[in-house]
Amino acid sequence: MAEDRQIRKLFNTKQDIIEFKGIPSKDSISEGQIAFAKDPTGRLALFRKAHGKLWQTYMTHNGDQVVDRDLKVGGSLTVRGNLKGTRAYFGGGNASAMSASGYLKAFNGLTMSATIGYQMLRDGSITGVSANYNITATGSSGIIRARVMKAGSVVFQASNTNISGTGMNAISETQARYVDVFSAGNIISLNMEVNVEEGSSYPTIDDIVAYFEVVFND
Repeated sequence: MAEDRQIRKLFNTKQDIIEFKGIPSKDSISEGQIAFAKDPTGRLALFRKAHGKLWQTYMTHNGDQVVDRDLKVGGSLTVRGNLKGTRAYFGGGNASAMSASGYLKAFNGLTMSATIGYQMLRDGSITGVSANYNITATGSSGIIRARVMKAGSVVFQASNTNISGTGMNAISETQARYVDVFSAGNIISLNMEVNVEEGSSYPTIDDIVAYFEVVFND
C-alpha cells in the first residue's frame, strides 16, 4: 500500500541528531544531516548540510540574535532599543592661508585647541580623518598632515609628504575600532600640520575642509 511505502521511507530516512564537540564542516557530515554544536564563545548553533553546502543558524535562550557577517534587510528596520556602534562625523576648516601648523576652526568660527573642540558624549573610537585643501606653495619637500587631537595630543592622522605641485589636494585615512579610543568627556579637535622634510621653505595651504570620524560604543 502507498501508506506503507511512505512509512518505510520515513523510517529509512530517519537520522539521529548529532551533537558535535567543535564546529562541523561540510565534509564532516552527510547530505541532509543535522547537527548541533557550540562555538568557542559558547553559542549553540544548528547546522544542516544541503545541496553540498553547510547551513547554520544560532539558537537563543534569552532573545538575543547573533549575525556573524553582513545583515541584509529587504524591508523596513525598526529598532526599539539603542543602535550600538553608531558612526558620527565632526568637521573643521580654515579659509585663510596656513604656512605653519595650527588648529582648524569649528563650525561656529571658533579656533579649536587642546581645550576647545568637540566634547565626546560617549566612549568610542576614532576611525578616520579626511581633509581637502588648496596648496598654493609647495615649499621644499613639504609635508601636510590632517591630525586628530585628543586633549592636545595627536592620536590619528592622514599625511601628504613630498609635495610636488600646487592646486586642490585631498588626504584621508581610516582604521579599525578600538585602536585609538576616547572616553566620554574627552575633547577631540582637528589640527593641520604644515612642515618640511628638509630645508626651511614651508608649504602654504588654504581653503581647508576637514573632518574626523568616530564610532561610539553604545
